[in-house]
Amino acid sequence: METRKRLPTKNFWAMLLVPVLVLLAMGAKPLYTVSVGEEIQLQTVPVDPRDPWYGVYVSLKFEVEEVPESKIEPDVRQMMERQGIVPVYVLLQHNGKSHEISQVTGTRPSKGIYLEGNIVSSLPNQSLDGSIYQIHYPALEQYYVEEGKGRELEQMSQTGQLVATLKVYKGYAILTNLEKKTPE
Repeated sequence: METRKRLPTKNFWAMLLVPVLVLLAMGAKPLYTVSVGEEIQLQTVPVDPRDPWYGVYVSLKFEVEEVPESKIEPDVRQMMERQGIVPVYVLLQHNGKSHEISQVTGTRPSKGIYLEGNIVSSLPNQSLDGSIYQIHYPALEQYYVEEGKGRELEQMSQTGQLVATLKVYKGYAILTNLEKKTPE
């Protein structure tokens, strides 16, 4: 009796292809942002922790994470009164070597450079100019560095000498480099 080998069915090939397509799709947005995104620089203030799984990284804080109430649109302020965390778009303007906040809005801008973030309404800090609110940018919190470089970056940061270079495309940002601030 002759036995025929059965060829795999279409369902089998689909089950093999789906995980591969999912993995490729996960990398599409970051790769596209790095290739066509607008390059900007932000002033940072990092801390140097260690992650046992990933190694040394610099936990970053940016100047654009603190926004005065005067730069927040009224509709965002109203949403902040009703909700704890509000998704926002932070419009940036070029100021010398780096970028700073020009306006915080609740609607996606049609032009200009902007970052997507979340403003926390319950944590205002008081300053001479009024309330300062914190904006959280999930994609920009950590940057992995070579062993031994974290402490050096932290020291540069404490003296205001660390600048982050990012690629930004439609609000999505990828941190590409940390470097010493060049004298103006």
